[in-house]
Amino acid sequence: MDPDWPLFVVPHQSQKNCCQLARIVPDGQLHRLRPRLPFPFTRLRKRNPHALNAGWLVGLLPFDPQQPVMRLFRARLHAGGQRLERLPDIKLHPALEVHSLLLDGDWLYLGGGTNRWAHHNLSAKDVPVGEYFSRLRLSDANPALTTLPLPVEFGPGKAVDDLQRDAYGQLLVLDNVVCPKYLFLYQLYGHQPPKWLKTHKLPFHRVNETYERASWNEHFIALLSWGVGEVGSTRYISVLRRRDMKPVWLAGEHWRHRFQLAEIQTPRPHLSDAVICENQVVFALGLGGLGSARLDAATVWPKRRVSYGYYECWPNGRNQPSVWRRERPYEFASEIDLRTAGPAEGVTWLPPTPEQPAIVETVRAVHPTLLLLTGRHEPRGLEVCWTRLI
Repeated sequence: MDPDWPLFVVPHQSQKNCCQLARIVPDGQLHRLRPRLPFPFTRLRKRNPHALNAGWLVGLLPFDPQQPVMRLFRARLHAGGQRLERLPDIKLHPALEVHSLLLDGDWLYLGGGTNRWAHHNLSAKDVPVGEYFSRLRLSDANPALTTLPLPVEFGPGKAVDDLQRDAYGQLLVLDNVVCPKYLFLYQLYGHQPPKWLKTHKLPFHRVNETYERASWNEHFIALLSWGVGEVGSTRYISVLRRRDMKPVWLAGEHWRHRFQLAEIQTPRPHLSDAVICENQVVFALGLGGLGSARLDAATVWPKRRVSYGYYECWPNGRNQPSVWRRERPYEFASEIDLRTAGPAEGVTWLPPTPEQPAIVETVRAVHPTLLLLTGRHEPRGLEVCWTRLI
């Protein structure tokens, strides 16, 4: 088997809560490799991140009550992934919550934050090293985390939720949860610490918005997020133009919450993943299947005119008289509704292939015209994977 064919981590063919390696040939066929990996496949709502390159495989192991520490599986790849040389697991502080992993040669980059255990058991002085953005060297006998500085001061509730790199060695860091939210761009230099290049403040879409995943190429950046309000929840796909971070496409899926038993028990489409492929964004909508939309870098998403609003604040403390300030919200035009979108909105729904299950959960780009997808035939069923040409 040609070792130049891309290597991916996919769900195990016959077992739950574990995965395996697979190579994908240019015609789209998927060849599974024998080693069974002891960590679940990564999904957005149940995070067990992993990272893979030509020489290393790293994954976050499931929590073990008998060993109350976070552990990272690490292994060297030999014979093109046919044989794994497992090294001792890397133990992390129990307060760390790892959201994303990324490999650059022998260096592993970690993004995340602190978990609930840290908030209940640690003071600000006891917060562990590397709680937001850090790296370690996998080839060391006892790898130690090294904290990487962020250009913006972080605090409780903040987290780095995704790490992505491109073919030019640039690293994208996605900030999460507490407003304001940011994109940080770094340049990777191998053994040297990465150099910060740029910070971009992300637009506000909804109350309690949480960014989950990023995907990018040389022209566009796609961001997947969700937010919850008083009357419902919305999941968003935001596509930015890379050269100036201007929004070029915005779509969402809104559901009103009536908290009725029939509504809770009824399966429904659910926006679960999105990826950039050349000049289009491809997204998985769960029971709604697979869709795509063409992107135009010359067109900027229109802003919406909104009137000035007033808000109350206490500049001298809560015990002092309050004052009212005037501001103009920073808002854009309404997003495309993916529940009803069609050709008129520029959205194309791809017809299902014979091997496609009822629920499509994740989508990854193998090549500009080849996708790797995972899904299930039923909500609690075994995960399956397949490839698709677009």
